[in-house]
Amino acid sequence: MKNVREERWMGLIYALSGVWLLHSLVQSAVARVFNFYGRPGLLEFFSGAELTEPYVYDDVRFSIAAVQIFAFGLVGTIFLWVYFGREGLKTAFCQKTNLSRLFFAVAAVVLAQPAIQWTVLDPESFSLPWSEWESELERVEARNARLLQGLLPHRLGLNLLVVAFLPAIMEELFFRGLILKLLQSVLGGHSAVWLSALLFSALHFQAFGFVGRTLLGAMFGYMTVFSAGSLWPAVAAHFVNNAVYVAAAFFFGLSAAERTVSWAPALVSAVAVAAVFVFWRKKLYLADKT
Repeated sequence: MKNVREERWMGLIYALSGVWLLHSLVQSAVARVFNFYGRPGLLEFFSGAELTEPYVYDDVRFSIAAVQIFAFGLVGTIFLWVYFGREGLKTAFCQKTNLSRLFFAVAAVVLAQPAIQWTVLDPESFSLPWSEWESELERVEARNARLLQGLLPHRLGLNLLVVAFLPAIMEELFFRGLILKLLQSVLGGHSAVWLSALLFSALHFQAFGFVGRTLLGAMFGYMTVFSAGSLWPAVAAHFVNNAVYVAAAFFFGLSAAERTVSWAPALVSAVAVAAVFVFWRKKLYLADKT
C-alpha cells in the first residue's frame, strides 16, 4: 500500500512537471515556427514585448490551442493510461451520464458567477508586504488584461473554440480526470477535491482571480465525484463558464465581463450553488450508491 501511495505521489509530480515543461516547449516551438515564416510578433511577445500587430492575436489563439492539446490533453491522456489503464480513460469519457447531471452542472456554474466575481481582487486596493512581489503581480495582470482586451472582442467563434471548448475538455481531462484521481487514491474525499482545485488555479498564473478559480475547480471536482468519475458534467460546466465570459467580452466589452458585484448578490449566489450541490448529492449521488 505504501508503495502505491508513493507511486501516485510521484505520478502527480511527474504529471505537473510534464505540463510545465510542455507548456513552455510548445509555446516556444510555435513562436519560433511563426518567426521562421515571417511572423515574429508572437516570439517578441513571449520575450516581453507588447502586441502591436493585429495578426499576432491569431497567433496567440493558435499557441493557446496547441498548449491545451499537447500540454494538458496529451500529458493527461498518457498519465491516465499509465496509472489507471484503459479503465481510467473509459471512466473519464466513455461512462454514460444522464441529462439531469449536465443540467445541475450548468445551473451551478451559472448561479455561481456573482460569487466568483466577488472574489476577484481589485488591483488598486490589493497590497502585499513585499512591494516587489506586488509590483510584479500588477505588471503581469495588466499585461494579461491588455492581451484579453485585444483578443476577446474579436472572432467570437475562434475564441469560443480556443478559450471555452478546448480548455473544457483538455483541462478537465488533466485536472479532474488525472490529478483528482491520483489525489483520491492517496488522500480521498474532500482533501483531493480541494488540493486539485488549488493546483488548477495555480497553473493558470493569475493571482487576482486565484480564489475564484479555486472555487470553480472545487465545483468541477465535486461534479466529477458526484458523477462517479465521469468528466462530462464538469466539461459542460467549464465550457459554459468560459463561454459566458467570452460572449460577454465580445458583446459588451471586457469591463462588463469582469464587472465586480456587491456582497449581497454574491451571498445569494453562494447559497444557491450550495443548494444545487446538496440536492445533487442527495438525489443523484446517494441514489447511485444505494
